[in-house]
Amino acid sequence: MLINKPIATMKALGAALIVAILIFSGCRSIYKSEGLKGIKVIVNYPVVIMNDGLHGAVNFFNLKDTVWIFYYNNTVLYRLSGTRNVETDRKILGTETWFVYRKKATHGFLFNSMTDSSKGLKLPVDSFLNNRAYASANFDIPSDSLYERSENKLDNFVEEYFVKIVHSDNYPDSIYYYFTKNLNIDYSFSRKMDSAKKMKLYKIRLLYNEGFSPSYKIMLPKREFLFEIREEAITNSKEIEIFFERVKSQIK
Repeated sequence: MLINKPIATMKALGAALIVAILIFSGCRSIYKSEGLKGIKVIVNYPVVIMNDGLHGAVNFFNLKDTVWIFYYNNTVLYRLSGTRNVETDRKILGTETWFVYRKKATHGFLFNSMTDSSKGLKLPVDSFLNNRAYASANFDIPSDSLYERSENKLDNFVEEYFVKIVHSDNYPDSIYYYFTKNLNIDYSFSRKMDSAKKMKLYKIRLLYNEGFSPSYKIMLPKREFLFEIREEAITNSKEIEIFFERVKSQIK
């Protein structure tokens, strides 16, 4: 069985796209607390499964993931998606985890839930977020892509790039970048592009045409990776604030 796993794919894309650092439209948000802000990082990635012994039979579906990031004073909290069955896309209830740390801190603390009364598991911030929260890549424009089109609007625009040289199975055929002026957050997919466009890069689409894979000796279907940031209202803001206040003394 061959499973095109998301983290392995992200690493391959990172090398191909001359990526350096990630993680995540522009919706207006209404917060119940002035001190608490939250963004939602939405990821959609195709999973390709080749069944051994079935003459190259291939199963294909889109796996969706969402990571919440909350900001409260000088503290950051990640709500990570629960464990799921990669072949059925079903979440395993009660497996969501929470990772909290002070800004610029080298270590943070992992909790099983917001009601977890333990001291939390101390972990390095960078390596944990790279492994669990799509924080290991950054979408700068590929150097060997061909600029094709720009659709300008008042507050947002889209740029489309066609790749001239396909380096491997993991290299996309075309890339779409979406920018907006209506998203004022610190988190960034690419600070270089945010600065150059004077707008926020809030969505990226990586498109793959149907084609034969020399690596796996099968026909891979047409597929798309999606990465998007959304700023949204927080429905359980009071619970989040209570959690921040409860753990602030131990994460100094």
